[in-house]
Amino acid sequence: MAAIAGERSLPAAFALLGVVAFRQYDLVYRLRYRGTVPPQWVNLVTLGWDGRLVLVWVLLIAGALPAGMYIAAGLLAVVLVGESVTGWRHFERAQRPMLYEDEEEEAA
Repeated sequence: MAAIAGERSLPAAFALLGVVAFRQYDLVYRLRYRGTVPPQWVNLVTLGWDGRLVLVWVLLIAGALPAGMYIAAGLLAVVLVGESVTGWRHFERAQRPMLYEDEEEEAA
């Protein structure tokens, strides 16, 4: 794909991949410690894996791949980080007990 998209697209792809990695990290720890999932609107806004792949292909065909991926990464970062911070602050204020106990701590 780098041959088709050009070398300028690699940093943009890395930025988008970083945002998606943050999303996965947040999902794992949300389930692990809170036992909840993000609100449904977050899933709709972030398009899911399929939607993001279609978006990248459309950007490639339109010839706007690097700029479009930077914009997508920025918008996704604002939505995902903002919702994550809000969700964890609500959890902290509720002072619920953690749902997950680390087995390694018990062995010590």
